[in-house]
Amino acid sequence: MLAEEKAEEEIIYGTVNVQINGSQFRRVLELPNHNLL
Repeated sequence: MLAEEKAEEEIIYGTVNVQINGSQFRRVLELPNHNLL
């Protein structure tokens, strides 16, 4: 259950791991809903 809740939490916030110039950043889209996913 905890793992699923964490997964849902990331979907809700639309967090995406992005690698730029060899560095990894976490981008938060903060979408009102996850229809785009």
